[in-house]
Amino acid sequence: MMKFRGRSFRDFWPLALALLAFWLTAAAILHQASQLNPGIFVYALDDAYIHMAISKNLAEEGVHGVTRHGFSGSSSSPLWTFLLAGVFALFGVQELIPLILNLVFAALALIACHWILSRHLKNPWMVLAGLLALIYFSPLIPLIFMGMEHTLQILVSLPFAYLASRLIAEPTRENRLAVLALAPLVVSVRYEGLFIVAIAGLLLLLRRRLADAAAVGISSAVPLAAYGLYSIHHGWYAVPATLLLKNKLSRDAGSLSGFATGFLGTVLDGLKSTLENPHVYAALLAALAVYLLSYKRRGFWDWRQVLLAIFIVTCLLQMQLAGTPWFFRYEAYVIALAVMAVGLAAGTLLSRISGWRSSLADSKSWVALLLLAALVAAPLSRRAIGSIKDTPRAMANIHQQQYQVGRFLNRYYSGAKVALNDIGAANFLADIHCLDLIGLASLPVAQAEMDGVLDRSAIRRLTKAEGVEVAVLYEHWFKRHGGLPSSWKPLGTWTIRHNVVCGGDTVTFYALDPSRAEVLRGNLADFSEALPPGVTQTLFEPEM
Repeated sequence: MMKFRGRSFRDFWPLALALLAFWLTAAAILHQASQLNPGIFVYALDDAYIHMAISKNLAEEGVHGVTRHGFSGSSSSPLWTFLLAGVFALFGVQELIPLILNLVFAALALIACHWILSRHLKNPWMVLAGLLALIYFSPLIPLIFMGMEHTLQILVSLPFAYLASRLIAEPTRENRLAVLALAPLVVSVRYEGLFIVAIAGLLLLLRRRLADAAAVGISSAVPLAAYGLYSIHHGWYAVPATLLLKNKLSRDAGSLSGFATGFLGTVLDGLKSTLENPHVYAALLAALAVYLLSYKRRGFWDWRQVLLAIFIVTCLLQMQLAGTPWFFRYEAYVIALAVMAVGLAAGTLLSRISGWRSSLADSKSWVALLLLAALVAAPLSRRAIGSIKDTPRAMANIHQQQYQVGRFLNRYYSGAKVALNDIGAANFLADIHCLDLIGLASLPVAQAEMDGVLDRSAIRRLTKAEGVEVAVLYEHWFKRHGGLPSSWKPLGTWTIRHNVVCGGDTVTFYALDPSRAEVLRGNLADFSEALPPGVTQTLFEPEM
């Protein structure tokens, strides 16, 4: 039998089976999506196209913006955006590149997880169970078809958390260098990486390892500070607008009372979010149970206990400050971290239980762990099945709605000024001047939203100042702002069925200039034959 660094290839069969399951499931989802979207590949989220639009403009125009006409701080993943821009610059702007990168990063995440699990779990079936849990519970495969940074986030977060826990427990030069190299990647792939890095730094401080804590803090701060200065230089905020607009605490922080109200609201929202997501509190329950079962034997500073603590606090911070707002992806890295942390701790604990016949204490431990596994697996399995089931339909939804809006604008409104609330595919496919009425890509809108003054009159003022000709929006999104200006008249709608991911079933087209209303209606009528099956178009007569 051939050897690889002292290990037989027989030791790698769990990884081989996991990769096979991974590829077969991905192929099945891709096949089903191709039945819904014949002849075209479309990502399962419009957000993927936001990154693609920025990366395209970076690669072709040197402009970090959703449009080529100016900077916008619209990316919550600087590392992914710049990586994608670099690949676009080398190979051209190809829509399949994010898919290819995600396939590679997901496979590498499985390899990294196998490396970690197989070092400490002697039973290969336990290793296989951990790898399959990573694939389906994260859920790793649907993340691929979202075309975003989340597989890369898992790839860098798992080794960082593992090596940081080893560094905290038993420092070595190799662990120290690896942690310092991974820390900036963890925070720049997504800002939520600050949760893991901050917890690791705090634990290092508790261990009185001030130099290590400072080094981790500095190495992680450098890329975010650089990006913040870059953004400020262009007149934007130090952090992406998406983080500010989605975080209630940051929006209300202008006064002490506002901060207190925002803090209370954030805590309550986090508690509500946790209770509404049984897979999250099931993972937390599993980690807490294994932690307590192992505490007497291992103590606080055993690296497995440290890893569990990192997961538990990261999960709580995620639910308090970021939540699980959209289509499985925000908490994916947390669930992946749970798979690794709980798997390592529980697997080691099981290996020390001698068997059913050894003693009553061991039997009780077996029963407790089996019941715990069943309790945790149930909500995670439901989530896994739901994610695989919904992903092809989500890809069809984006194709039917946002992707068609992009094609429509590219055909009839190239170079025009357009107001949108979903900005990804529209700006990737069409060269327009975009006013983002959510604020992710338009600073005046973001400022109005942050100041709490984005209402109907502000929307009318902003669109008039920008000279917007056409608006394509979800009308119901603006009810909290008092609705859209009464002078805006809808000229047509597109409605889709079986919606699982879009912000609404119906998107509405408005002509802001009454003299252009008939033109917009004519364009919609002309485009009707290009709409894919499943889209119902309704046209309205312009008022005279």
